[in-house]
Amino acid sequence: MAYKPGGTYSKFVLYVLLLVYISNQWCRYLLNYLYAVADMDEIGPGDPKGGNFQSMARATHITNSQYGILAGFAFHLSYVSFGLITGRITNQCNRRTLIILGLLIWNGATVLLGTATSFPTLLAARIILGIGEAFSAPASYSLIADYFPSEGRGEANGIYAIGVYVGGGLSSLSIAMSQEVGWRMTCQITAAYGVMLMIVVMCMIREPIRVHGRRNKQSGAVTGGPRKPSLMEAVCEICKSRLCCLLFAASSVRFMGTYVFAAFLPRFYAITFPEENMKYSYISAAVVSFGGALSSFLGGRVVDRWEKSGQPAARLYAPILGTLVGLPFMALMLLSPNFNISVVGLMVEYLLAECWFAPVISVLQSALPYRVRSHGIGIFTFITALSGSTAVWAVGYFMDKWTLETEGGARNLRLLLLGTMSIVYLVCAILFYCASRILARPMSAAAAIEKQPLFSQADQYDRSKTQYVQSQAVSQAIMGHNKSVANYY
Repeated sequence: MAYKPGGTYSKFVLYVLLLVYISNQWCRYLLNYLYAVADMDEIGPGDPKGGNFQSMARATHITNSQYGILAGFAFHLSYVSFGLITGRITNQCNRRTLIILGLLIWNGATVLLGTATSFPTLLAARIILGIGEAFSAPASYSLIADYFPSEGRGEANGIYAIGVYVGGGLSSLSIAMSQEVGWRMTCQITAAYGVMLMIVVMCMIREPIRVHGRRNKQSGAVTGGPRKPSLMEAVCEICKSRLCCLLFAASSVRFMGTYVFAAFLPRFYAITFPEENMKYSYISAAVVSFGGALSSFLGGRVVDRWEKSGQPAARLYAPILGTLVGLPFMALMLLSPNFNISVVGLMVEYLLAECWFAPVISVLQSALPYRVRSHGIGIFTFITALSGSTAVWAVGYFMDKWTLETEGGARNLRLLLLGTMSIVYLVCAILFYCASRILARPMSAAAAIEKQPLFSQADQYDRSKTQYVQSQAVSQAIMGHNKSVANYY
């Protein structure tokens, strides 16, 4: 199908992928908020609107430690394991078909979640959910890279990243939904939204021409491209790039904070402000959706213009400034005894700190060599998800041992989360700064890679070779590498 890169149809595809990502995140974090409803069940079990009707924890009899398994390793181990597979097959299979398959699997898992009566069923649902969601991000980012030119990819990634926050906001509304229609029906409604999107993707999205090799018109498989490296060869090639290693490390640390926030922020407000839990459901939905989405979108747009003004490391300066400036507002959110002041701090923190996503993704899209793209994204997904799950488990362990079994549990929980997030933000800022030093060098080692004759392989936009080389020269000092990768967690 003929299309103009970044044109009307490309934007339509982007917004459909955004809706898919919203479904992805809504289903992923649904458990986190439904579990928090347990702290609000002051209505007796005999009341049709209380007990098992509202509370997943009460209906399934899961404990805090079992919740930690469900929120952490149960999902993420299956997610990262299949991520290693789906990252590779994205370069070989029809990406639209992979997204449809993922939608079918993860929404089926959400239906299963809504029928659960015990921990084993919840565990199975979370494992299947991880398998299904592993199909989405690699295929979606690959499509974005093919539908948008490099100079507009930062903004496109920023729009796509909005799905994280809108999906998280809808998950927060699940607290209120469970009060009205029950937690089981909340799961079914969430799955119904995903099924409708599956039909939209099936009918309205087309597989574009790939960057490398020739694509079979019927199967969508790529042939004639470069030999696929082994996993060990990919690891060795990625490890040769100091920029890639620093980005992997910095993003892994940053995702520790993301996972901890997603798992324990609803619990924090339920314990610290139990009388405001219903209000928190609505406010959190607005804060996460609006604040996080606006930060992500502006982060991608601002750095695109900042780098054009002559700052080669702008894409990594944004997450550094965002985390450092956002940290005091996080402290305000966690330490304030007033609920209203706390949510104001949460809002400002989201506006500042969540700008890191799109700029870092844009750098990764240029830093990972194309021939190890699939392996690289699989490894990246594995590392970031494993580090995030480990952080969730560690915080949950100390939460049980230190905060909830002693007097002053709410105060100890504040300090535990503040200490964890402060360390995460400071460490990732240092690592992003080290990576920015590499981008700031006009003639770094990456410049040698820039001179390799890869342009003829990537020119899919009906431009002449000369035009393509000229457009790449504009971003040569900024991006460091010209090999594009479009898959990401």
